[in-house]
Order: sequence, then C-alpha cells, then structure tokens
Amino acid sequence: MDKKVVENKIRRSVKQVHDRNQKRLDKKTTSFISLRIQYNLSIRNQKTNEEFQISDIENYMDESPVALIGGPGAGKSTLLLKMAVQLSEKNLDNCAAMIPIYVQCGLLSSYDRLEDEIHLSGYSEEEKKYLWENGKLCLLFDGINEAVNVEMGKLLRDVVNLSEEYPECRYVINCRAIEFPIWASSYFEPYSILPVKDEQIRTQFCKEFGDVTGEKYYTELINSSHNYLFELCKNPLLLSLVIRIISQSMDSIEEFSFSQIKGKGDIYREFCRSLIQHELKKIKRERESYFEIIRDRLFTTLAYYMQANNKVYISREEMEVVIRNMPYGKGRETDYIKFISSSSSGEKSLWYREIAEDVIKSSFFNLHLLETKESVYISFIHQSFQEFYAGKYMAGNNTVHDKKYVEYLLTMHNRRNWDSIEFSCSLDPTNTIIKYVMIYAIINEDTDALILFAKCIDGNESLKNNCAIVEDCCIWLLDAFKYWNVAYKYELIYAAEKLLSYVGTDFPERLIEDVKYFSDKYAGEYLLTEYPESMDFSQLKQVIIEDNDSAKMNAIYTLGKRKWARQDVEVVRDYLFTLIAECIADQKEQAVKALKNLIENNTSLNINDNMYQTLINIVKNKNETARTRTYTLNILAEIGKPNAINVLMDYLKDKTNPYRDSASWSLQELVLHVKKNESSQEYIRDFYYTCLINESDDQTGMYSKGNLVYTLSKLESGRLINPIKEWLSTQKEAYVQEDGINAIGCLGGINEVDYLIPFTRSEDPVIRAKAYKGLVDIGYELSESELERIKNDRYSIVNIIIMKYIKRNEADENKLELKELMNLSEDNNKSEIFSQNYENVNNVVNYNC
Repeated sequence: MDKKVVENKIRRSVKQVHDRNQKRLDKKTTSFISLRIQYNLSIRNQKTNEEFQISDIENYMDESPVALIGGPGAGKSTLLLKMAVQLSEKNLDNCAAMIPIYVQCGLLSSYDRLEDEIHLSGYSEEEKKYLWENGKLCLLFDGINEAVNVEMGKLLRDVVNLSEEYPECRYVINCRAIEFPIWASSYFEPYSILPVKDEQIRTQFCKEFGDVTGEKYYTELINSSHNYLFELCKNPLLLSLVIRIISQSMDSIEEFSFSQIKGKGDIYREFCRSLIQHELKKIKRERESYFEIIRDRLFTTLAYYMQANNKVYISREEMEVVIRNMPYGKGRETDYIKFISSSSSGEKSLWYREIAEDVIKSSFFNLHLLETKESVYISFIHQSFQEFYAGKYMAGNNTVHDKKYVEYLLTMHNRRNWDSIEFSCSLDPTNTIIKYVMIYAIINEDTDALILFAKCIDGNESLKNNCAIVEDCCIWLLDAFKYWNVAYKYELIYAAEKLLSYVGTDFPERLIEDVKYFSDKYAGEYLLTEYPESMDFSQLKQVIIEDNDSAKMNAIYTLGKRKWARQDVEVVRDYLFTLIAECIADQKEQAVKALKNLIENNTSLNINDNMYQTLINIVKNKNETARTRTYTLNILAEIGKPNAINVLMDYLKDKTNPYRDSASWSLQELVLHVKKNESSQEYIRDFYYTCLINESDDQTGMYSKGNLVYTLSKLESGRLINPIKEWLSTQKEAYVQEDGINAIGCLGGINEVDYLIPFTRSEDPVIRAKAYKGLVDIGYELSESELERIKNDRYSIVNIIIMKYIKRNEADENKLELKELMNLSEDNNKSEIFSQNYENVNNVVNYNC
C-alpha cells in the first residue's frame, strides 16, 4: 500500500465530505425555518460541568465516544453537521486529517457488524484497515434514538465496541435526552446542549426585526400572560418558528400578537400556514397550484403512516405506495388525480409518481440521497412536524383504527410519541381523541395518561370551554390521587388545580374545596412546572442560586422529577439535603418534596442513617412548617423502613399535628409493605379504628377521617364493618361519606345492599359512583332502570360502573338484556375483553355541555 496515495485520497475525501455536509448545513440554516441561531449554542459536559462553544471542537473531542444530548428541536442534528463541517475545514489540506463520516441512524439497515455499515467508497480493503487503525475517521451518528432496523441499545453498545477496537478514531452520537439510557453515561462522555439564553432571544429579535421592533416583541413575549411561551422560545427550533411567524405577519395586513399563540400546537399551526403561504408565492406551474388541493390530506396521511410505523425516514417507493392507496375525496381531489393522469405522458399509472415529485419539492420535506442505497429517502424537515401532522390526521379521522393507535402511543409512555396526541387534541373539534385518552387512563388506572388528559385540556381553549370534559377530568384526578394505588402523586393535584377556573357553576362545591385543600397542602402558592430536559444539574443549580422565587421552585421541583444518571443522582440527593439544611421556609418545603420525587424516580438511591435521622427529626419537630412535615411523612413511607411505624403512629395520635391524613396515608403504605403477623395487623386495625372514632370535627379532622376509614378498607378490616356503619351514620361531610361508602363496598357482602342503595341517589356524583361500585363489587344485580340511570348520569365516574358490571357478568350468557342495553353484539370474542370494555365506556361517556 502506497501511503502517499492514501493521503491524497484522504484529502480528496475530506473536500468531498466538506462540500456535501456544507450543502446539508446551508439547507438547514438558510431555509424558511433558518436554524442559524443554533451556531451560537453552548454545550456542557455533564460530568465536569465545563462549558464549550460548538466551535471549540478540539477542546471536547479528546474524550471519545461523545454523546450530544438534548430535547426535541434543541439543535442536535444541526450541531453535528456543524461539527462535521468544522472538522473538514480545519483539515482540508492536511494529509493527517480525519474524514468526518455522517451517519443517519434512522436509515441504517440491520447488520452483523457496525463497521460494515460505514461505507468508504474508493478505498481498498487494505486502505480501509489503515484508516481504521490509524485514527483517520471521525464517525458522527445522527439520531441514535431514530434507528428503526436496529435496537437502540444494541447500536449504542456497537458504537462503544467500535471505539474500543479502534480507539484512535473519534466517535460522536446525538440522542434525545429522554431516550438516552442511564447506563450509556458510563461509556460515553455526555454533553448537554444548553437552551437559548434570555439575552440571545432578545439579540435574535433585534437582529431579525430591528432594535425598536425587536425590543417591542421581546418585551411582549416576556410579559405575556402565557409565560410558558417564553420558556418554549428557549428551544432553538421553536424560537426560529416564532420568529418566522412574526416575519410573515409583518408582510401581511394583520399585526402579530403573542395572544395568538397559547401553546406549542399554535406555534406549529401558524408556522405551517406561513410556510404554505410562502410556497404559494413561488408557484409557477399549473400542476403545483392543483397540488394545494390535496396538500393537507397528503401530509397528514404520510405523517400518520410514518408515526404508526415508528419511522422518521421513508423511501420514495414506499411513499408512492402510500400516495397510491390513500383515500381521496370526491370533487376537486378526484379532478386533480384526473388532471395529473392526463398530463403524465399518457400513462395513468404514473400519476402517483408525479405527486411524489411534488412532495419532494415541498419545503416541508428533506431529501436524502445515499450512496449505499438505490432508493431516495424522504423525511419531514423536523420530526416534530411529523408528530404535528400525525396528530392532525388523528383529529380529522376519528376511527376505531385511530383509537387503537392512540392506545398504542399511550402504552409506550414516551414523551416523543405523546406529542402527536397533544397535537391531535388541540386540533380535534369533536373532542374524540381527548375521550380516547381519558378512557385509556381510566381503564388502565394510568396516572401519567390522566395527567396528559389534563394537560391537553389546559392547552386548548375549546376544551377548557367544555365544562363537562373539564369537570370529568377534575373528578378523575381526585379519584386517581386517592384510590389508584399510586401514593402521593402530587402532579394529579397540580393538574386539577389548573382546571378549577373552567368548571361549571353547578359543579359540586365540596369537590372544589377538596382540590383546593390538597393543592394548598402539596403546592402552596406555587403551581410548579418542570424545566426542559435539556437543562442539566448545573443549570438548574444556577437557577436556584440566582433566579426569582418562582423559577427557583421550578428548578428544585425538576431536580426531583428526573431519572438521573448513576453518577449524578447522589450529587442531586446531597444538594437537596443541603437546601433542607439551609432552613429557608419555601425552599426547604420544595427541597423535601423534590427529595420524595427523587427517591420515587430513582429507586436504587440510598438514604444513609444520618439522612434518615434528619427526616425523622423533621417529622417530630413542631416548629417545622406543616408542608415540610407532611412531605417528610411521605418520604418515610417511600423509603419503607419499618422503624418509622411508631413515629407515624405518634404523629397520627396527636390532634395538634397538621395534615394528619398524610400520616394516616404514609402509615398505611408502610404497614401494607412491611410483612407483619396477623396479631400485629389486628393491632394496627384497632389503632386506626380508635383514631377514627376519636378524630376531631374540624377540616384537618375531616380529611383525616376520610383516609382513616379508607385505610381500614385497605387493611381488610371486615370484622369492623358494623362499627364503621354505625360511625358513618353520624358523619355529614360528603368527603367522609365518600370514603366510608367506598369502605363498606370493599369490606361488605350482599347483606350491605340495603345500606348502599340510598347513597346511589346522592346529589354528590362521587358518592353515587362509590355506592354503585360497592353494589357491583358485592354481587348485586342492577335493574334495567338502575342501569339506565347509571348510563344517563352526567358524570363519567358514574357511567364507568356499567363497564365494571359488564366485566363482572361477561361470562353469564343470560345477561341478554344488558347486552341489548349496551348495544353489544352477540359474537363478542372473550379474548378481546379489553377492547370490548373500551367500546362499552366509549358508548356511555357523552360530552354534551
């Protein structure tokens, strides 16, 4: 092998790669979106906290492999391309240069050896070996989380193995932060892409619109009542979209106002409208004007197809199949197909290829030409546009198939996939998608899906004005918080508090008071928001040190919400204990609460004896704030050490202690998870009953009584059912009655029918629901008139009882009247019980406000 020949080849390769990547980068940064702002972003080493500009490439490439981590639209792909261009620019005339190899992971085929997927055309096998062994390659893997044909964990391990086999080469990957596995931090040098700084937003506005107008828009943005919009603009992509929306509005007669944008869905909708108007100005041919007729249907169908198949890229051939087989409406769309067919060289079979050509030319798509594949590949300009258009498709095509797709996305518990659901809910005028989300959450008792339900409402003006949906959501959030076996899920209460402003005037006042009580206990004056995933520990710590109180509380809250990498979680734990030791009231409350969440989300985290004793001391200290003590009670239950049982019992007995319902709940969690013999269980049951009948009648006592009697049902205290009934007859508060009726239904048998039936006529919807549920649980046969009342009840928490009743009776062939009432077919397959129940609930939950 002639080394000089190889060195000349390397120089030519670097030049070719530079030109190719520069074209890609120019398209990204000079297009209608214009992502040039991402040039100025910084990255931070998650292990050392050192910050670098992307241009300081030589300073952070020493460690390999490197992982660039950020949220959607944070600039991962743009920075990787910029890195490739910078590397080649530095080495254009250098024979010792590295060749940047840009790998789009979404286009990788399944393989035996990753090395074989790194195609080095023009080099012999001997020369390729030289490149690998002498560190002549810098491999840049774009979108490791977008790989379809290769499992992401395998791909990550293969990159690590390649770096160990050829350590002289350099390796860089990028990945969405939420999908980057914790274990990978041990093998990659992780760098967080930092969000756009406030001053950068101001500078960008002034650069785009001039100093006066730019300052005006910046001031309007930071003073907007939709303050989360300012946080959204710290994302480079969303900032670029907002800037383009403003620019387009300046070219029209309508003056732009940030009141037009109330959430992420509005940003994408307005931007897509602007981009379409931009394209219309460039139309020159008659066929392109016809293309506008089917544009929306085409984009939404392609996006839905790609999202459902977990694809970011699609080959031209596959796209043509989708175009050929998608449904077209009669009238103008059919006329368009005829027009294309008649102009396609007389060959009708080519019309779909003509449409595919128009798609490729559209500014909404990127074209990918690969040397190693015969086909051309197409992707949306950014994956978030695929998620937006997929959501738009679901909103406009509410079919059983879409319901199953929504269910599929919900089971994945992945923010990336849930974005399509949020988009679809914001675009669906029929509220069908939001109902799918609610039903899924209820049937599966999935608290995260229920919070998504609330989030979709809060971000949509139309849904907020639908009092039936809002009220149902509030009731279910309360029910989930109390009964869904996920203890202390504070986010359920935050979500309910946000929706209280939109309930109807006849919504039960006591339910409003319940939300307010729990909100005051678990949120105080702060309704907390999690910071973007791109903000790492050092950034969050900086906010806590330097920013205003609201931002500080959000940052502390975010520390607890994250699933941290192994090397970070103990650092976060220690920092939270430092905040606790500083004894600043609000800060201490939030730090204790965040510690509870941290332990919950990072299950392997150790709390040593000194830390544990600090928590015990907080519970015992009556000088601590009520919230600090109640959050600490929850932590002790989360840790699960049995020696906390006596501490919690002492707290619960003392009627001067605040929030005794939290002590009852925490003690319940401990007792249920600590193995005890039957005699000790009886002791605990008697203890709870004694506390119940001696509890005070003030507000604290009322909520404590509710949890005490609920705990007796969880402890299977069947022998106490008659004393509980006698006690319950003296209780007038709806909150206490709800928990009492629930306990009777759980503990009782068929003899309790006469006791429960009167409560089915209660004015309180939750009491009605618990009474009906109790009747179903003890085996009572509901009459046709009772079924009709349940079905026609205003609230879905009552409607859902029909599903429970059908599930109980589905094996009984004699329940024909019930099947007729619910319009169930005779051939329902028992292997599809879940699907059947899903349909049943769908039939009985109605939103007619």
